[in-house]
Amino acid sequence: MVAQPARRGPVQMLIAGRKLRGIATAVEDRATVARSLSEFLDAMSGDSKYYGVGRNADGLPNPNDIAEAAQHTAMVEIAASARPHQRHG
Repeated sequence: MVAQPARRGPVQMLIAGRKLRGIATAVEDRATVARSLSEFLDAMSGDSKYYGVGRNADGLPNPNDIAEAAQHTAMVEIAASARPHQRHG
């Protein structure tokens, strides 16, 4: 399999009332997406239903469900610039 170039581009974000600029990069590695999704759903358990992820007896997200959900979940990493663009509002 030939690796494709990273898909990336400029973005603007509104965080805590401030507009920030950055560079967004699509995460293509499914194992990375699965790890991040598992961490996210461990912290935000109520969102598991939106990904079709059940819980094990220990209350943690089911790894098989996570692996399946990661196949159709988009993840973007954003490197924010050092200074805010402007105050919003």
